[in-house]
Amino acid sequence: MNRVGKMTPMLIQYFELKSQCPEAVLFFRMGDFYEVFGDDAERIAPILNIVLTSREKGDQSKINFCGVPHHSARSYWLKLLKKNFKIAVADQIGDTNAKGLVHREITRRLSPGCIDDLQALDADAPNYISAIYEEPSVKRWALCLADISTGELRVGELPSFEAALKSLEVFAPKELLCRRFFADEFKEAKSKFPGLATVLVGNLPESPLRDPRADCEVVKRLSTSTPGVDILKTVSGGKELLFSLFSYLKNLKVGLNAFRTLKPLKDPDNFQLPHNVVRDLEIFVTNTRKERKGSLFSEINSSLTPMGSRLLRWNLSNPSRNKSTITRRHDFVEQILEIGEQRLDDLRTSLRGFADLERLLAKTASKSICPPEFAILRSCCEQSERLEQNLAQLPPLKKASVFDPGDLAGIKGLASKLARTFADEISPLGAGEVFRRGFDAEFDRLVELARDSQQRIDAYQEGLRQKVNISSLKIKNHKSYGLLIEVTKTHMAKVPNSFVLRQTMVNCNRYTTVELQELAESIFSAKEQLVERERFLFQQFVVDILPDTKAAFATAEAIANFDMLLGFAHLASRKNYVRAHVDKSIALIKARHPSIEGAIGRHKFVANDICLSDQEKMMLITGPNMGGKSTAMRMVAVCAILNQCGAFVPAESAKLPIFDRVMTRVGACDDLSRGLSTFMVEMTETAQILSQATSNSLVILDEVGRGTSTEDGLAIASAVLENLVGKVCCWGFFATHYHELIPSAKLLAGVRLCQTGVIKNAKEIIFTHRLLDGYTTSSYGIDVATLAGIPSSVIERARDKLQERSRQKQSSCELEHAPAKPVDIELEESTSRCRESVRSQAAAFLHDGG
Repeated sequence: MNRVGKMTPMLIQYFELKSQCPEAVLFFRMGDFYEVFGDDAERIAPILNIVLTSREKGDQSKINFCGVPHHSARSYWLKLLKKNFKIAVADQIGDTNAKGLVHREITRRLSPGCIDDLQALDADAPNYISAIYEEPSVKRWALCLADISTGELRVGELPSFEAALKSLEVFAPKELLCRRFFADEFKEAKSKFPGLATVLVGNLPESPLRDPRADCEVVKRLSTSTPGVDILKTVSGGKELLFSLFSYLKNLKVGLNAFRTLKPLKDPDNFQLPHNVVRDLEIFVTNTRKERKGSLFSEINSSLTPMGSRLLRWNLSNPSRNKSTITRRHDFVEQILEIGEQRLDDLRTSLRGFADLERLLAKTASKSICPPEFAILRSCCEQSERLEQNLAQLPPLKKASVFDPGDLAGIKGLASKLARTFADEISPLGAGEVFRRGFDAEFDRLVELARDSQQRIDAYQEGLRQKVNISSLKIKNHKSYGLLIEVTKTHMAKVPNSFVLRQTMVNCNRYTTVELQELAESIFSAKEQLVERERFLFQQFVVDILPDTKAAFATAEAIANFDMLLGFAHLASRKNYVRAHVDKSIALIKARHPSIEGAIGRHKFVANDICLSDQEKMMLITGPNMGGKSTAMRMVAVCAILNQCGAFVPAESAKLPIFDRVMTRVGACDDLSRGLSTFMVEMTETAQILSQATSNSLVILDEVGRGTSTEDGLAIASAVLENLVGKVCCWGFFATHYHELIPSAKLLAGVRLCQTGVIKNAKEIIFTHRLLDGYTTSSYGIDVATLAGIPSSVIERARDKLQERSRQKQSSCELEHAPAKPVDIELEESTSRCRESVRSQAAAFLHDGG
């Protein structure tokens, strides 16, 4: 308190407001600037690239501070939000010209998970804020996901804290709320999950969690209008969690009307790709550079609207396993392809430049939209109408189609009101150029008064010039004093006594008169009334169109779906993708990997045939590194995901089953943040596959067992293979360098042996990247090392070592088959029994899947 007492009154006010939001950076309005003090200033100045300076603190010491102009503060706030900062804004309240300390209050709170500014959001990705809560009585976890920019709301129940973390890792929220006493534990736990490394942790309000009688109007509305409301009856603690989350959002002054429907965390008709599968298959970012370019999403995304891109992202993360949904999407893409490339391009032209209708409607519903954004929304309505006209010229779509052109009609009510309400050019509030003339008679009158103000000033100026005979006399608007008469020093003698001096300048003096003050008050009053009337009309209009906004969301959803499916058709047409027919076999003929094909070109990519049947569901692939094993396996997984999203696949012809999940164990890496070695990461992911895979799952395993000794690795790989083939009976691809697996694999019914082709002559080795029947007994490791540029002396030494080991192995085999020496009979029988016991235990272990 003594420290505070020595500060200036302004700094005392700053830190009192800062105490209300200690976790946020406080922007403190000071005239034309927002200023930040103390530790916050030191943290943000380098990030915003602004000057860090200091000012008197009040006790002869100084305090650091930095500032940004108020008119451009928004861009700085958005930059900090992207860096995971929370922000509080303290504005000046009341008369800013009054003497003494100006009253200030926190008027806005911003956080990374609560952004609805279109320019600050990734257009093709959601912006989730999540909340997590353990229901004490049942010890199960409720998880809620909300995107205020679109109105998406999901809730679900998870059996454990670890399961909740894994689910969060998939959804990748920007912000997570949990109970205050649990925050530290979560921060420690999330460090073990790479996908949660940047999530910002905050506190849930406690009172809604503790009061079973707590109520919430939003949940009431959802319960009467949402088909999925029964979700709350199945999620322990779900209702309390929603109450608490909404309480947090209200405290941030976030509108809740955008939340229309409540969806389950996981759709029962879809399966969710685990985080490691998204990583291994490079669905959204590449593994090496962590860039979007080169990922599957960037390669296949032909959507033209932000809504379509987000829907594609969701479907890639959550492929459908509903045969009807998949078939209907395929049917629609096929119908679009039948109309011809030119008409497909015409339809896509109708979507080019389409703004983010879904997010604009969410801003309208939450009443945070500004007038210029209504101009964008009006443009969306016009584009929707043109799209509807283009669709009317097409042959009728089949009834089973997933898209009904009639869904576009939901926006017509909103379109009509926007057209007759707003001016052709919509300015921000305060300029008098928001509403169309004739919309409101009082508004029109005030606009005319405001527009006449300059003419009235010019007329008064001209009258004064003639009256005092000063032709250079000017009337100017001063920021503090309002309208003033400016007279140069050369005409001072002509200034009448009725002029009251206000300012003395170097070259001129500035005056006022009673008449000028009355004129200024009249003009200011008209402008003030205009601003008030304009703001009132705008707020009233936003309320009046809420029913039309709700109906328009159906149009946004329809356009997103239509755009995604048009993108699938465009992709198929442009890159020669084909429809995969649902079958009980895998038959991908001349299949390609989309991302690699996109990187090197189709003419360089070696297409492969991948064929398995329900009698032969596992493929064991041998061959050298760089031979194409991993590419072939990933290609199958990617084709399966595309197919179950409703897209066509990169092949000449295709048959695929409908998989209930896709699981992978690919790559070699440790996880230092979790204290896990390469081998431990490998075994953890393999264990998840063995425990979760079913006979309808697709499993990709790349070099299982390589992270430990050859003997241990071979034993584990063999046991895993036997378990997947004999017990799980899943669809699978198993790549290995353990050639010792081949003899036992031959004995397993359901395994097909394949190899990647290699051509080797005296001078070089050539990888054909073709998948062939059979197997290889060499990994060509030394040849690959040579291609990699290992020095020739090291290569020669490696060849010597290889030959030496081969001789030792041969010698060992000779010793094993040498005549037996006489031994004690009892000892020999004992040893034999011991060996038989070990064999029996090992066989049982392998049979049970380890």
